[in-house]
Amino acid sequence: MTDLPKLIDAKLEVSDRVAMLVLDRDDVRNELTGTALIDDIVRTVDWINGGAAVSVLVITGLARRFPPAAT
Repeated sequence: MTDLPKLIDAKLEVSDRVAMLVLDRDDVRNELTGTALIDDIVRTVDWINGGAAVSVLVITGLARRFPPAAT
């Protein structure tokens, strides 16, 4: 597997062909505008498309800004 992409406002973890992209701008509630999050998402997707190491991409955020769904 090639080196992970350099991200600014997100964190990327890869395990067993599953990539987890965690949006990490809690200070602005993970807003896409005014942050590097869109660039980080695009950079991650480009990295995944450039190889065969990842089959699934999960995009999530910090729990404080992405509360669990009500049941």
